[in-house]
Order: sequence, then structure tokens, then C-alpha cells
Amino acid sequence: MKIVYIDMDDTLCDYKSAFQQARRLRPDIEYPQSQPSFFINLSPLPNAIDAMQFFLADERYDPYILTAPSVKNPLCYTEKRLWVEEHLGFAYAERLIISPVKGL
Repeated sequence: MKIVYIDMDDTLCDYKSAFQQARRLRPDIEYPQSQPSFFINLSPLPNAIDAMQFFLADERYDPYILTAPSVKNPLCYTEKRLWVEEHLGFAYAERLIISPVKGL
């Protein structure tokens, strides 16, 4: 079985569009990702959810989500976890790795 690490922001969910929209709506906020509900409200990218279900069902792969937190938003850890459960189910919540240093 091959371990696969999948990033979250701009791989599973549309971080870039949400960031740009937040900057347009509130240009006074330098770090929109620091606002509550930023991460929980990210939209899934097209086909991302289907691809993740494929990886989970295929016995050749052992998939994990590896994502870095926004250190400017302590709610980020919880919101990313809740996003994963909402969009991918509890099986992936158990496969979520949140680390500021992905090379570990």
C-alpha cells in the first residue's frame, strides 16, 4: 500500500478564491484567513471529493490529508477538521494531519 499525502488548500478546497473575495469585501483586513469561519466556509474544488473517495476505496493507497494551519487564526485547526468531516466524512477526519512543517 502506498501512502499518499494530499494538501487541503487549493487542492481540496478553494482557498485562493475565498481569500481574494475576502480581500475585496474587507480590504482593511490584511489577513482574511485570520477571521473566524474562513476555513469552514471554503468551497470544495471540482472533482476533489470524488477523487478523495477513490483514494480511500482503492486498496493500493493509504491516503492522508496533510495541511498547514494559519497561525494567525487559532480557529483554523478546528475549522479544517470540521471541513474535512463535512465534505469527506469521519474516515478522513481520522486521516487529517495538521502541521506547520509538512516535511516532518
